[in-house]
Amino acid sequence: MTQAERFLLVSADSHVAPPPASFRPYLEKEYLDRLDELESENEQFLGWTGKLGAFPEEELDLIDTEGAIRSGGVDENFVLERRLTEMDREGIAAELVLVGAQTATTPFFGATNRPYPADVRAAGARAYHRWFGDVLAKSGGRLIGVANPGPAHDIEESVRELRWAAEHGFRSVAVPGVILDDDLPPLWDEHYDSFWETCADLGLVLSVHAGHGHPQGKWFGFLEQIFGADDEKDGREMLQALLNTKGGPLDLDYIPARVTWSLMLGGVFDRYPNLQLALTECRSDWVPAMMALLDERYRRGDTPLKKSPSEYWHGHCWAGASSIKASEVRLRHEIGVDRIMFGRDYPHPESTWPNTFDWFREAFTGLPVDEVRAIVGDNAIRCYGLDREALQKVADRIGPRSQDLKLESDVDPRIVDHFAKRAGYRKSYEKIDSDEVSSLFVDDLAATSNA
Repeated sequence: MTQAERFLLVSADSHVAPPPASFRPYLEKEYLDRLDELESENEQFLGWTGKLGAFPEEELDLIDTEGAIRSGGVDENFVLERRLTEMDREGIAAELVLVGAQTATTPFFGATNRPYPADVRAAGARAYHRWFGDVLAKSGGRLIGVANPGPAHDIEESVRELRWAAEHGFRSVAVPGVILDDDLPPLWDEHYDSFWETCADLGLVLSVHAGHGHPQGKWFGFLEQIFGADDEKDGREMLQALLNTKGGPLDLDYIPARVTWSLMLGGVFDRYPNLQLALTECRSDWVPAMMALLDERYRRGDTPLKKSPSEYWHGHCWAGASSIKASEVRLRHEIGVDRIMFGRDYPHPESTWPNTFDWFREAFTGLPVDEVRAIVGDNAIRCYGLDREALQKVADRIGPRSQDLKLESDVDPRIVDHFAKRAGYRKSYEKIDSDEVSSLFVDDLAATSNA
């Protein structure tokens, strides 16, 4: 076994959430008085999310055998040294980092915040970029930033921020419309052309994460409703209620698919052939059925599409399979085994951390090693244009060997049961509503035709 044969692991999904005070040195002075408001919001947010993210002792005895959780690995996600320690623990050479976790509210611009005016959201995004830009500079290339476009009303301002972000270690940016805003035009509007062009020129991958396109304050209100109903409810029961409620974060949401076909219908991928789109933590087992349905509609010949939706998918789109499900592994060839990217989703309670190796052993049992290498690292390197040689040097130091992973199912069944409980590992394929999808697609087709 040579050093080069170590697995090169790149997580395509993780999160960071520093306390609001972290942004004070970076927030423009005219917005500093809003930090008190954010601190108050954060205190209430933590009162809820502390219940969501806390595992009982008997579960920690099973999943936290190395003390990663008990020693503060969740709360210290924003501390670079601790974050690198947790990456080393699981052999992660690099990971993509999005803002937002249960340990702190977002600086004004997140879906989990209370509603804020557009200028405050934009200022918060700039402050976050500059704070995390400093972190990225110290990470030795092991952290990969995802920027936020802000409200995107002034697209040239957004473009200027894109250029700053690309110069400071960010390799991706969220698609405009992270927060539902009726003042923004649809994605196929020429309003965004300079944004798409800049992303293509700079190699910034477009990102859509779970929760995209909802009104700001929706999830804050959702948490308030659940936890306000009965303060004595067990935190884990509340988590399960949240995850299994219609409209909850694990419920199938057509917004990511709609973003994808909007870029297709709007000719964005045709005009900018280098542009790439990654869907993260949106599940991916719906992709084959969705593309088959859209391909059937395309064959009627009355759309502006120059290629079939499946061709656009396999040429421009990537599936960030966070806490990868058994159903996604079974459908890997239909989704595109060269298009799926593993994400460990640290530090969320549904993440593979701190049991990533066991997750691999269970999910990838019997798979060809080259397919496993693609899913757990190679695809992310291609998607985000990462420096393979530099990351291989990191992997040669910390990456797991084949015998460490074994890729055969000898995982304690109790741990697999816990994967199912905390992240829906055994959930069946997401079923799409063909009539609803067709109706949404026809609506968007008509809108692009009339634009």
